[in-house]
Amino acid sequence: MDERLPPEKRELMGTELKTLEEAPGSGCLTALRVPFGAQNRELWLYDMNRQRLEPLELDYQSYLENLLLMKGAPFWQYLFMDVDLCDGEFQTMVSQLDRTLEAFAILFPDHDYSRLQERYEQRCSGSPVFRRHKGPWTIQS
Repeated sequence: MDERLPPEKRELMGTELKTLEEAPGSGCLTALRVPFGAQNRELWLYDMNRQRLEPLELDYQSYLENLLLMKGAPFWQYLFMDVDLCDGEFQTMVSQLDRTLEAFAILFPDHDYSRLQERYEQRCSGSPVFRRHKGPWTIQS
């Protein structure tokens, strides 16, 4: 139990969250919220390094589709959280997401990264490390 989290989130971790997948060594895991007696299920991301436990704006099927599309690259889940990615706390993450989405579009041309690229631009355009890409993403020097 992460004592750095607010009490209501600690309780949630202890009683309602069941781990779905974990990125070894990253300090991040995705969990399914299974409240007693509830029919709906939510996905949550726990990031131990940033002391965050937040719901994801994804259903289970969409999560799996994005997980496979992103091939285990870190931080893509933050594109689906209600956090301000323009905050200085996220500069390194935004920069890494930028490079990852740029590289994947080139390395895996048979996969469509446009939805994630659009979401990245919507969520990160105010960040000091944001780079606007024109047309198909290409390696920039």
